[in-house]
Amino acid sequence: MTGGAGPERGTGQGAVTDPAQAVDEFGFVRWLTSKQGPVTRRDQMTKAALVATRPDGRPVMGVGDRMGAYAGGRKFGDVSIPSPRLSITIIDPDRFAAWALAEGFATEVETVQRVRPGFFNALKKVAETSGAARADLKLVHPRTGALIEVPGVQVSVAASTPTFTPAADAEQVLAEAHQRGALAALFGRVVAMPAVPAGDDDDSEDGER
Repeated sequence: MTGGAGPERGTGQGAVTDPAQAVDEFGFVRWLTSKQGPVTRRDQMTKAALVATRPDGRPVMGVGDRMGAYAGGRKFGDVSIPSPRLSITIIDPDRFAAWALAEGFATEVETVQRVRPGFFNALKKVAETSGAARADLKLVHPRTGALIEVPGVQVSVAASTPTFTPAADAEQVLAEAHQRGALAALFGRVVAMPAVPAGDDDDSEDGER
């Protein structure tokens, strides 16, 4: 699969809805980012294209999808959208400690009235592997197995975000594609995107790579 010219990207001219093109561009921008520095507006644009909706209502890529990124007919990496990660954080240590004490887990509470990290990690691990806990955004009681809301602990699901995994020979593949002139179209589309650093815009997001 190779990324052709395809529809024009969403810069006011109509959004890309061709998965191959969106994957190739996202992968290429991520590869450039790994070599040149901070996440740019180009990264945000190519990421947005991957989760955009096609005219028929389907996403360009959905959660769990994985596609190869190609340049000059050769694969230089993989783009995927992993399942949302369950996020469990202590937002009120005192209330969490009070709950652990009241539930009979005194040995897991340190003398400074803080629940031992190992106990919290055990609660997280059980919840992360429980489909019911993920669905209800609750923890699993270590003694009864019941789904519970624990005071001082917040359970949420982080948004899915596209990721790029470069192939072992990605640099060689892209270099050879460039030498053959096969990278011109992909490079041209990426260069045409604004290169404003993400941090300079109100819509900025964390630079995960």
